[in-house]
Amino acid sequence: MKHTPPALAKRLLQWFCHAEFIEEIEGDLYELFQQRIEKEGLFKARLHYYRDVLDATNLYRSQPRKKSQNQTLPLRDRWKHFFTIAIRNMTRSRSSTAINLCGLAVSLASFLFIALYIVDETTYDTFHPDAANTYRISYSFKSFDGREGKDSRAAGLWSVTLKEMMPEVKHVTRFSRFGWPGNVWTGSPDNVFVEQGFFWVDSTFTDIFSLPLASIGNAREVLRNPQEVILSETTARRYFGDKDPIGQSITYVRDGMSFAFTVGAVMKDFPSNAHFKPDFIANCVALNPLWKRNDEDRINSWMDSFSYSFINVEPGTDLEKVSKTLQQIFDQNLGEFAKTTHPILIPLHDVHFTTGFLFELDAPGDKTHLYIFGSIGLLILAMACINYMNLATARSIRRSKEVGLRKTLGVSKAMLITQFLGESFLMTGIAMVLAMILFAVFLSTFNMLTLKNFDLLVVGQNKTLYLLLVLFVTVGILAGSYPAFYLSGFRPVEVLKGTLVTGRGPENFRKGLVILQICITLVLLTSTYVIQSQLSFIDHTRLSEHKDEVVTVRLGQNAPDKMAAYKQIAKQDPHVKEVSTGPHLPRRETFGNLQHSMKFSALSQTIYSWDQLDGDFDFSNLFGLELVAGRSLSADNPADSSAILLNEKAVKELGTTPEKALGLEAEVVTFFEKQGQMERLVTRHKVIGVVKDFNFASVRLPIAPVVISAKSTVSEMMYVKLDGGNIPEVIQHLVKAWKQVYPATPFQYWFMDEEFGRLYQTERQMGQIFTYLAAVAILIACLGLFGLASFTAEQKVKEIGIRKVMGASTAQILLLLTSRYIKLAAISFLIGIPIAFISIHFWMETFVYKATLGLGFYIVICILILAIVLATVGLESLRAARANPSDSMRHE
Repeated sequence: MKHTPPALAKRLLQWFCHAEFIEEIEGDLYELFQQRIEKEGLFKARLHYYRDVLDATNLYRSQPRKKSQNQTLPLRDRWKHFFTIAIRNMTRSRSSTAINLCGLAVSLASFLFIALYIVDETTYDTFHPDAANTYRISYSFKSFDGREGKDSRAAGLWSVTLKEMMPEVKHVTRFSRFGWPGNVWTGSPDNVFVEQGFFWVDSTFTDIFSLPLASIGNAREVLRNPQEVILSETTARRYFGDKDPIGQSITYVRDGMSFAFTVGAVMKDFPSNAHFKPDFIANCVALNPLWKRNDEDRINSWMDSFSYSFINVEPGTDLEKVSKTLQQIFDQNLGEFAKTTHPILIPLHDVHFTTGFLFELDAPGDKTHLYIFGSIGLLILAMACINYMNLATARSIRRSKEVGLRKTLGVSKAMLITQFLGESFLMTGIAMVLAMILFAVFLSTFNMLTLKNFDLLVVGQNKTLYLLLVLFVTVGILAGSYPAFYLSGFRPVEVLKGTLVTGRGPENFRKGLVILQICITLVLLTSTYVIQSQLSFIDHTRLSEHKDEVVTVRLGQNAPDKMAAYKQIAKQDPHVKEVSTGPHLPRRETFGNLQHSMKFSALSQTIYSWDQLDGDFDFSNLFGLELVAGRSLSADNPADSSAILLNEKAVKELGTTPEKALGLEAEVVTFFEKQGQMERLVTRHKVIGVVKDFNFASVRLPIAPVVISAKSTVSEMMYVKLDGGNIPEVIQHLVKAWKQVYPATPFQYWFMDEEFGRLYQTERQMGQIFTYLAAVAILIACLGLFGLASFTAEQKVKEIGIRKVMGASTAQILLLLTSRYIKLAAISFLIGIPIAFISIHFWMETFVYKATLGLGFYIVICILILAIVLATVGLESLRAARANPSDSMRHE
């Protein structure tokens, strides 16, 4: 092993020796240093080297020598020189270039998708004017058993009174989806649509919210006219096709009442990052016949939290003062309910990430997922940069003579760094062009996966252009900085004399980068497996077990007394196993609550607030609810119309056993507003059975106490259980039966698995995205490993030839080339498994009920990654091991 002279002595020599003689003197001193090591030993050789350096320097100079003034080429020639060298090196190492371009392009495209998704999520509702000073009025409340709930809506008079009391409140507006969903028809009552996006708004709607029109007209003027309606572009095309919708008539039907409207304007579709997306907008005054039935006024109420209320305040307004004023309004007008009702002000741009509120207009977002996706995007980008650094430093020997010659000819280190960084930027630029092609190809797939509506025009937006510029600069510097400083640091004397010793530093650096890549791949694969396992667990909960066999049909306001007739016709098809009615299941956070206050006087005077599932007599049979004690509800027993079933959780809260719970009488209290006052209605129900606990909401939530009744008059949905055979014809039979019984109402249906898809939309999106990102990480890691294995085999070609001549087998050569990567993979597993375990633990803690995983899957995934590593490295290693040794040794 050759030793290098003392670094400090070499630095002094370069600093003080005359520029014309530095190369010659440095080479002579290096030869003397090596000779003295052999004769006198390393210690004395170093002492002599210091003396020789002092003899060779000009001790009378008070300042270090100045660098010689090199004449520079014209700018045009320098650019030509740069591109000539860069393209020559890229074409000389085609495999490395292909690996780098492929890895960088895929990672850049993946990061661009993730970045656009994050930007879109974090800019919800910011397109509205003065969104930073707009707030939604919501409130918290407590039920009789002390449980706290939160409602996203507010009573109509709260915001109006607030504006009267506070001059800082500039604008107030309210809107609702009363009658959601309602029936809309045009031309003929037979052409009926069930619409969920009909919004009833104050005439002040445009004071706070943006409402750009796609047609001529003034939105403010249209909303002042209760007989006109504004349609979205998509809705207008659905109803009127290519006809001009302005002046056309539509009719809204709800609760047996019809309301005629004329289309006054067409608005542009709301963007995907809006927490509400109306299809129709009309003045709420139009529904006064519905608002003010039974001497009530639901829109102008103190107690009925019926509308979504928004306020726009002056910049710098004290929100604490606003909250106190609202609480003061509560205290003056809500009576005893003011003690348990408290206002909540939510900034408009934070509504999307607000969780735990009833009646939300859209599924809430999750900032944690954004942090996770952003981190993964950065890691994938880092993996591609790692490949570039690894291959650049691994092939440094090839370019060492180039560096030595250019330094000898007077090229400075700074110019070399600029050259190598320029090559990195050139590679990044080409990769970015390829990434844009990938972006265009997979954009539609990405939109389907994330439920966004990006188009190619997003690339031309300022925020995207800034993002691409930052990506270009960051990746170019990150990928090229280490190779640039490393390669430019070579000593020309050592390079040209063939005495360059790179040391173990660069090799250890490459090993560290490979370990990091495998760690990232391990974390992504384990996370993907765990997410898919949890989704599989969700699919086997009680309600979702047969979700693909249950058809959900919206009942709307159809007469419940006709349901028996429909059941009779529907069951004429042998593929229809059961028909029942009930609430909208599974329950989502955006739905209202089903809680009723009840008391079991035989046990205590405690008032419980429990969910009540109002179905019919066949509800428990259709969903396969298992009895623990007692019996199910039966249509053959008239008394069962007022009987109830409890679940195990309810029995446990009562502090009794399922057997002792049978026969208990529950006093159920229902509150309703009448003429501005809260009235109460008490009904009594007998417990006849206890069923096993089952999830009727998300598994993120604990199973709550529940009551099941045969109160089909308030059922929202009809459920039809099929045997799975001949589904298209069965659906046609159900539609035909529906038209016979309910001819004026459209048959709006979906399979229950779609509802579970909406309930676990975030988890399923996360699982799919993780699957794609894990595949990308594996691809990039394999590309890097293949490139390193190819270089290792090329570097050891002489050694392999000698070993084969000496009798080494192909298997022994293969083991020699792959053993280092097996060791690196083992180290990666030791580091990556704890990281993956901690990450998975935190995510799984967000679920109350979770899949049983064990630890065996870590072993399986490690074996899978090891197999991928061996297959990638082994392919190139096997080619080298099978090569004819005479080909590599012919020139020796």
